Parts: sequence; structure tokens; C-alpha cells
Amino acid sequence: MKNIPIIFDLAAKIVPKYAMAGCQIGDSFEKYRPHICHFYHEDRNDIYDKGLVACIENGWINVYLSDYVRLCFNQNHLLCRMWFWFPEFTGEIYPNVFLGNLVKNVPYPLYFDTIDYVYYFQDENNQIIEGIHFMTQNCATIDEDPNTIITGVCMYNFENAP
Repeated sequence: MKNIPIIFDLAAKIVPKYAMAGCQIGDSFEKYRPHICHFYHEDRNDIYDKGLVACIENGWINVYLSDYVRLCFNQNHLLCRMWFWFPEFTGEIYPNVFLGNLVKNVPYPLYFDTIDYVYYFQDENNQIIEGIHFMTQNCATIDEDPNTIITGVCMYNFENAP
């Protein structure tokens, strides 16, 4: 399980909540993305534009950006959460399981006011796993091995986003 990325529950700056008004299941994320934040993947930018609104439940808007990445937007609190899950870790995909709860030494969700960088994930074979990682100062490894390195290539700085 080397180099499996740390998984966090995140808060993001979301510009104004009216951007979510009238949101319907099946809507393209592209419709809302300009009002929220700009996700960029060097080789596959399209997967983040074409994510679909999968469900709306208790004020949460769930957008599936890929097989591994889900975004949840809260209309009332302007909160954005991002989930990552990996079949090789769970055995299969459980969309409702937030693996951050399994990260050692992180007994509660971590929230942040800003988003810093977008990262590639790499597995133990240095294969790229599509996804986004937000670097923080609160790091822990799933297996508590200090030699486990969270690797990635910084692609985009949100503070300088157009």
C-alpha cells in the first residue's frame, strides 16, 4: 500500500451560492464550474468539465468527476467537499465511503479556507492515478510508515487562477 494518497475532507472557497440555484440531476458540472473553482488536469482537463450531477440530497449536490473523484457542494453553507476512493484499497468502489476516516492520526475531518495546489497521484509503480490532492501541513500516512511518500506533480495554483 505504498504511496496511496492521503484523503481529506476539504472546504473550498465557493463563489456565490446562487450558482447552484436550479441545479438538477444530470446537469453537467461545466455549467457550474466557473462559479465554483477551476479544476485542471494537464492531460485530461475534459473529465472535470464533463462531470455530471449525480444526486441532490439534504442540500448537498453530488458531482462525479471521474470513477475516483466526487465533489459535494452545499447550497446553504458554501462548502465544497471532495472524496477520493480507490478500488485497490477498498476492493470495489463505495461512493458513500470517505476514506479520510481511515487515515491514521486524523480523528476528524480537516477543513481549509483555501485551495493551494492540484496534484497527480502516483501508485507504488509510479503509475499516474487521476485525481486531485490538496497539500496541507497536516500529513499522515495510511500505514503510518514514515517512508511512505505522498508523490505528485504540481499542476495549478488556485490563487493565481484566471
